[in-house]
Amino acid sequence: RTVEIAGLRLEIPKMYFDTRLKPGEKQDSMLLEVIWPEMRSTHELKDKREYDRIWREEHRGGWMLLEPAAIRPSLDTMVANMDHGLTKKEVMNSVYGLDASVGYHGSQVYAETYLKKGTNQQVTDYIHCVIGKSAVFPSCHHRFIDGPLLYDVNYNKAAFLHDWKAQRQRAIDFIRSFEVQPK
Repeated sequence: RTVEIAGLRLEIPKMYFDTRLKPGEKQDSMLLEVIWPEMRSTHELKDKREYDRIWREEHRGGWMLLEPAAIRPSLDTMVANMDHGLTKKEVMNSVYGLDASVGYHGSQVYAETYLKKGTNQQVTDYIHCVIGKSAVFPSCHHRFIDGPLLYDVNYNKAAFLHDWKAQRQRAIDFIRSFEVQPK
C-alpha cells in the first residue's frame, strides 16, 4: 500500500500494518508490526507454533509507530513529561553509552530510562523500558527522530537494548527501503 507521512511517500506491504489506515494516502501515523532483528512480518510465519515461539518464548515481536516529528513534542519534552509522573528517580551509571535512570511509581520500580544526548545536550534517543510488576516481559520503547519522522520502536529489553544503535539503524533502513519518489 502506498502511503504518505510527513512528506515521505512509502510503498509498504499491507502485511506489516497493525492498524487500520485512514482512507487515502496521507496518514497522521502508522503502526507496523515486525519481528526483530530481521524486520520480517508475522504474516510470513509458517504456523501458530512459529508465531508463539517468536512472540511468547523469544519475545522478538515488536511494533514501530511512525509519526511526523513536527506534530509531536520534542524528545526533551517527552522525557520531562514522563519524569513528572514519577514519585522518585535514581540516576544510574552510564549503560551502553547512554545516561541511565530508574523511575518509581510509589515505592515500586516502574521503568528504566536511557538517554543519548547530542552535542547541544538535547535528547537524540529516548529509551523507556518498563520493568516493574506490570511488565509481562521487560520491553523498551525507543524514540528518535530521523528526517521528518518520529520513530517509536518497541523491542525486548534483554535481547536488544545492548545493541540499541543497531536497532535504531535497522528501523531507519527498514522504512527507507519502502521510500518511493513523489508523483
